[in-house]
Amino acid sequence: MKIITTHVNPDFDGVASAVAAQRLFPDHQIVFGGKLDEELLDFIEEFSPFLSFRMDEDLTLTSISSLVIVDNSDYDRLPEKLKPFVKEVSTIVYDHHETTATRWEKLYAKDLGACITLITTHLMEAGIKITPAEATLFLTALYRSTLNFTLATTTPQDLKVASWLLESGASFEGVLKYLKVNLSDEQLKLYRKLLETVKKLIVDGVEVGIATVDYSTLPSGIFEIADRIWRFLGYDNLILLIKSGRRVFIIARSRYSEIDFGRIFEDANLLSHPFYTLGYLDNVSLQEVEKKIISSLKENVLEFVRVKDIMSSPVRTVLADMPVSEAARIMANTGHTGLPVIDHGKLVGMIVWKDVQKALKHGLANEKIREIMTTELVTVKPTDSIGEAMRKMVEKGVGRTLVVENGVLTGIVTRSDIMRSRYILKGQQDRFIGFATPITTKVDKLIEERLPRRIQTLLRFLGVVGDELLMPTYLVGGMVRDLLLNIPNYDIDVVVEGDARIFSHTVKRYFDVKIVEHKSFKTSSIFFSDGVRIDVATARTEFYEEPAVLPNVETSTIKKDLYRRDFSINAMAIKLNHEEYGLLLDFFGCRKDLAKGIIRILHNLSFIEDPTRILRAIRFEQRFGFKIEERTLQLLKKAVNDGYLERVTGQRLRDELEKILAEPEPQNAVKRMTKLDILKHLFPGVRHSKELQKHFDRLFTRWETIEKLTNESRKITVMVMLVLENTPEESTDWIISRYGFPKRLPEVLKTSLRILKKLQEMEDWRFSNLYRLMERPSAEIFHFIDAHFDEKKSNILLKYLKALESNKPKVNGGILIQKYGLKEGPEIKMILKELYCARLEGLPESEEEAFVRKLLKEPPEMRGKR
Repeated sequence: MKIITTHVNPDFDGVASAVAAQRLFPDHQIVFGGKLDEELLDFIEEFSPFLSFRMDEDLTLTSISSLVIVDNSDYDRLPEKLKPFVKEVSTIVYDHHETTATRWEKLYAKDLGACITLITTHLMEAGIKITPAEATLFLTALYRSTLNFTLATTTPQDLKVASWLLESGASFEGVLKYLKVNLSDEQLKLYRKLLETVKKLIVDGVEVGIATVDYSTLPSGIFEIADRIWRFLGYDNLILLIKSGRRVFIIARSRYSEIDFGRIFEDANLLSHPFYTLGYLDNVSLQEVEKKIISSLKENVLEFVRVKDIMSSPVRTVLADMPVSEAARIMANTGHTGLPVIDHGKLVGMIVWKDVQKALKHGLANEKIREIMTTELVTVKPTDSIGEAMRKMVEKGVGRTLVVENGVLTGIVTRSDIMRSRYILKGQQDRFIGFATPITTKVDKLIEERLPRRIQTLLRFLGVVGDELLMPTYLVGGMVRDLLLNIPNYDIDVVVEGDARIFSHTVKRYFDVKIVEHKSFKTSSIFFSDGVRIDVATARTEFYEEPAVLPNVETSTIKKDLYRRDFSINAMAIKLNHEEYGLLLDFFGCRKDLAKGIIRILHNLSFIEDPTRILRAIRFEQRFGFKIEERTLQLLKKAVNDGYLERVTGQRLRDELEKILAEPEPQNAVKRMTKLDILKHLFPGVRHSKELQKHFDRLFTRWETIEKLTNESRKITVMVMLVLENTPEESTDWIISRYGFPKRLPEVLKTSLRILKKLQEMEDWRFSNLYRLMERPSAEIFHFIDAHFDEKKSNILLKYLKALESNKPKVNGGILIQKYGLKEGPEIKMILKELYCARLEGLPESEEEAFVRKLLKEPPEMRGKR
């Protein structure tokens, strides 16, 4: 017998999921365990034409050949009669809660609002059509499980499935009929008992309601009961403890995710979500559970974020005697809409963008800032709660508040900062709460395990230099990314919150190193005698006066320095200072993107400001096997189609292309660029065909093999030769000029095409014939020609190259002149060519001079006509 089942006492989601699973496994029978409440029975009766099932108590089972479990991955919640067969049978499980359970042969588990969403998604992907009655059943279960899509566990996929069910004929009238309105008598009885026992606690300012009750049989729809009590009482947090038999069931509901219920109930069997927790404990009393909860609440309450946790610091300020035009310039470059005003070292006011705009409009660009600034300041202390900061902003009608401690300006908090991060777990650093506060994780052990001792020593030393200069010092860039990916990368890029020049020259006091400074970018490079290079930069922010041009640079903080990076996976930093050595800073969810394999830009204008990031996105995507995030891909396509690549200098684009071609499998990146129309914009006028892509594939897959037999060449040169093969002359000239290729390239291409044409017409590919046609071609020409032939012909060409090397004649021009009295000129060239052909045809080296003597006896007009 083949069976589909769900948890005991199934609810709408369990029943609907079983019916949906039967569409995937039509040879399976549905079996339920426990009891079905009256409303569910009414529903089943109404949909009886397709709802066929049996109760486990009515079965006499001797064997099961297949078991499909839906809306449940917990063995203990299976119907009793099915449990003995689990170990003996092939089992497939579908559950809408991610789980680490390993006992199941196949497990499909994903955090969704309902299990019916998961199984319906499988139906959609398999192209299985459903009836309107089935669609109504599935949609009803989805609405009930998500409380009409109001629960925090509702996902975009739930809504997509709902849309598909409506398109499949689901009846809203049928759905509305079974949306829960009234509690059953049994549910109402439990509801009243719980209300009678509720007591309210205040823990660190957080409101918690706790209710306990001993109840013989737990009715279905328990979460709906809990939700109604929670909404009725209006508590921020509610914990219900219901003892039924040997188990104490736990239902916790939270408005703000203020309590870490997962830690409080860590000994329980849990299904935990951001805003509610369901679980149970065995063989304990209500009193034991309640006592444990109350004692552990205090240490597991999420602490309100303090101003110091989210403020930006140091603060960009302006001087009171600066002209308004300077404030406008700073605001335009940095994006700040408000700047504190300083006069003789004291905070005296605030200037906002709205007032600056008005001043400029009225011709007051040269007016001093003090004349238009606001002197009524809204301030908070670093230890104030963000609630206090928000209250002051609302009262004063401002969008920011200054953080002042002992009369000193230490930071600034905006409305956006508060919206990004409302609560933070006390003592828990590994938690992403937005732009203001980073995830911080210690990775010093990874550094020890994955980096050579020499590099570790240097990093420690750089931290010591930072401590000496009181400069926060960070390792940044690709080395951080690759350390986390466990990929060797020893390109050391360091950012300091201070002067990079001073930092580098301090390093020079300890080591004999060479320093190269780049003042405009506030960077310097340190070169060690053993080849190690360290690039040091001042933490900086960049602003672009025009799209696609190099940026202007200003000193900033590590947070803003990371924000200017190209992609999130490259926007992490590791602190090197002694006290916090090995502390990973992640402001933008970067490590999460790295784990998911996502390429994501940090702001929407990223590709506009620097279109070379378009090519970098492709390079990183293909190098790591990652995927460009959906919104990032949309913005990339728009930047390409809007012509931003055309605004970048040819040299910068060529540099990025060469980096792509230096990757192990550049053909994949080239395919991706072709698909996204990038090549069309890089090389206008070029015909991009399947044949051209085939040539690219051959070029790059055979490159290393051919390079071993030829002189070194550049991939980009040969790639462009392939691109230009069928390109109009005017486009050819433009491309060569734009990307700085040698002016001789058209002639090289012309020679290549001439040889290619004759090779394609040639039937006899003996090595001597190949030599007469092209002798030993340059590496570029050989790569170009080889890319046009299949594997069989390519192997002949490779053997030809090897034969050229192994059959090189010993007799040369010097011998012909000295021994045979020939004069320099075409005759010597012709004789050497014929000798080489003879060697390629099998002439031994010992017979070379005899061959030459015989050749010299022939009339000159007959030589070379073999």
